[in-house]
Amino acid sequence: MSNERLQAENSSNFEQFTDTIHRLLRAAWGDTCVFSEAFPNGRDPNNVELPIITYLLTEMVPGVISKAGNREIKARHRASYRQEVDGNGPRAIDVYGRVFDCKVVFEIWEENNTKATLLATRFMEFMDMYTGYIKSQGVKEVIFEKYSNETESGEWRDTLVCRSLYYYVRLEHLYEVPSDVIEKVTGIVSANASLPDDSINEAITFTLGEKL
Repeated sequence: MSNERLQAENSSNFEQFTDTIHRLLRAAWGDTCVFSEAFPNGRDPNNVELPIITYLLTEMVPGVISKAGNREIKARHRASYRQEVDGNGPRAIDVYGRVFDCKVVFEIWEENNTKATLLATRFMEFMDMYTGYIKSQGVKEVIFEKYSNETESGEWRDTLVCRSLYYYVRLEHLYEVPSDVIEKVTGIVSANASLPDDSINEAITFTLGEKL
């Protein structure tokens, strides 16, 4: 298996990022804490087990890719490799990717200030401890930015105390496209562009190299 194939599989979107944290928390802490997306999330806020840590993606923008501050505003070609297809020989695969700079807030909910502060500190230490593993799962960067007593998701239950931890997270989305699919689309577009107006809607399905 090529390095490009491994790279294409080793990318992470936001859902995969939070799923990795969830699995790590279960392995490290057991069932002592609920980890869930921010409210509203289908749970009854008046009937939840404490403590609970919620997460919220507050911003996602194209990632900075140069010292001049240029951003990757569209997916770009990363690599190519050949994949063996049973009975059909090798197939060329193109890997495309795009990076995103994200702002993520983790909110720690507890019944009093002391417990909320202690759990927030524990979660910060947890993130420091497992950042290396999280990055090995396709996350490009995870950096702590700010601690706050304010909440981003609103006061969904006024009897609880919240501590918010803000992180910068850099994600890269990688996906694979068979080269023959690109060639087929290119051929269709090129052929349609040369057709008379009254036949522009005719169905044309061919790959490059085939005769019309």
